Amino acid sequence: MIKLTANEYYWQEGKPYFKDIEMRVIPSTDAASTEAKTGAYDIVIGTNGREYENIDSTPGMHMEIGPTAKTVYLLLNTKKAPMDDIKVREAFARAINVQATVQLAYGSVGHPAEAFITPGILGSNAETYKKYFGEGGDAEAAKALLAEAGYPDGVELEITVASQDTQHCDMAEAMQAQVAEAGINLSINKMEYAPMREYMSSGSHQMCIYGFTATDMEADGFLNQLQPGSDALNRVGYDNQEFFDLYQEGCSTEDREARGQIWEQCLEMLMKDYVAVPLNHQQMFVAVNDRIEGFWIPQDYEELFYEELSAK
Repeated sequence: MIKLTANEYYWQEGKPYFKDIEMRVIPSTDAASTEAKTGAYDIVIGTNGREYENIDSTPGMHMEIGPTAKTVYLLLNTKKAPMDDIKVREAFARAINVQATVQLAYGSVGHPAEAFITPGILGSNAETYKKYFGEGGDAEAAKALLAEAGYPDGVELEITVASQDTQHCDMAEAMQAQVAEAGINLSINKMEYAPMREYMSSGSHQMCIYGFTATDMEADGFLNQLQPGSDALNRVGYDNQEFFDLYQEGCSTEDREARGQIWEQCLEMLMKDYVAVPLNHQQMFVAVNDRIEGFWIPQDYEELFYEELSAK
């Protein structure tokens, strides 16, 4: 439990409206949903998307939903065998059905990927996305690619997910069933957040589900996390100097339109080499007590601003 007390010397007179705020950390989306349906809390963040309608119909509670700048990806470790073979990576991307996977995991609040990065962010291009990923769920194409890679009888793969994230686990299970048709035997490695981050940063995984946020509303907010010196780079193992150089060129380009074109090129490199598969353009859904006023969800930072909150 975290307890916060209002700053009596705050520069805006009369704010914040609440003298005290208590914050409780809830370990999983399922647990958060259960708590939200009790009606005992003012705000509950991180509920299970499939509980949206149930929570929204709870007396005294309602759901708020809004887009974020975050996209959840299937990250493919290009340095870990057999994912170091682009044909194996493409085969997996072809075998999964992103639309069905996201709908299963998130229900009506899911937003299956329609571009490599969230639409509306500078550098996002839906047409380029379709070029490389199309509709998905093509088991025959996946089988042909695996045969070319030397796996005519199929292959054993592992996906790592955070055990606390119900939606990520559900997506992994959906993929497990989908890729079986292509001869891929997918095992699921569920880990707690902390050891999972360490495991991924060491590059020990073959693939994982993880989200990235472009907080500045440009693709560089995501791309800068895949540059040399970043632990996140080890999650994909993408050692491509041309990619690094192009990113630096974009950083030094002042013209917004020209910079956006460079970001598109950077993202296309990631798609062409099947470094990651975008899954869900994350929406934030929050359970809010009816007595609370002034709650809002900004897209650009994934942060919830409480400054204007008040109670009826």
